Amino acid sequence: MTNTRLLTLGIALLGVALFISNQAVAQEHGEKKHDHGHEHKHGDAHADEHQHGHEHGVGQKGEHGHEHAGGPEMDPARMAEMMKLMMPNEHHHKMKSLAGNWDLTVKMFMPGAPPTESKATSKAELIMGGRYLLDRVEGSFMGMPFEGMSLMGFDNHKKVYTSHWIDNMGTYALTSTGTCDDSGKVYTFTGVSYDPMSGRDAKFRQVMNVINDNKYTHEMFMINPDGQETKAMEILATRQTETPRAKGHK
Repeated sequence: MTNTRLLTLGIALLGVALFISNQAVAQEHGEKKHDHGHEHKHGDAHADEHQHGHEHGVGQKGEHGHEHAGGPEMDPARMAEMMKLMMPNEHHHKMKSLAGNWDLTVKMFMPGAPPTESKATSKAELIMGGRYLLDRVEGSFMGMPFEGMSLMGFDNHKKVYTSHWIDNMGTYALTSTGTCDDSGKVYTFTGVSYDPMSGRDAKFRQVMNVINDNKYTHEMFMINPDGQETKAMEILATRQTETPRAKGHK
């Protein structure tokens, strides 16, 4: 285990311990606060304040320590499962192939019209200890500046990949979930998004195909009410600086 993983594990355990400790302290403090309020009604204010301070400074110290020691205990198996859900694994490692700086050729398909083509760039990086892939896209669309951002990850609890996309052409997010095949090269996502052309929600499917370390494709299909699919977008991504292993395998 690397030092980074040990540090992450230590921080997580510390967070759990502090949470349990704070819960116990908050509960006891609430009970003592009620008792002190009752005493204030029947005694001298100054004497009561002194007694209150004495109880917290001396008398309650042992009680706090005793309660912490014998407080709520978490099942070790449950703790191990929680730690497993927190840590990145082989599903997150697959996203490494999508990290880097990319040149994008984007084709948009509209019914009854030839596809339009535009250029864009993408900067994708793994963040939060390799748990998520943050991708920032800049380019142009229909002669207007375009910028978008996606956040991709893998939910260990639900056991699905997740994708969230936002851009400056709308105020709604495109959210989808999906899978990746065993090769780590083909991602398939499905979701539902608002369709401004029809004014109603529409289902969609996205497929990302990693050709090699330096190329991948990204296709998006709209799913019609009758179940038929219509291609809406196609992206060819080429790495700006090729990795040595993929040279000659284009």
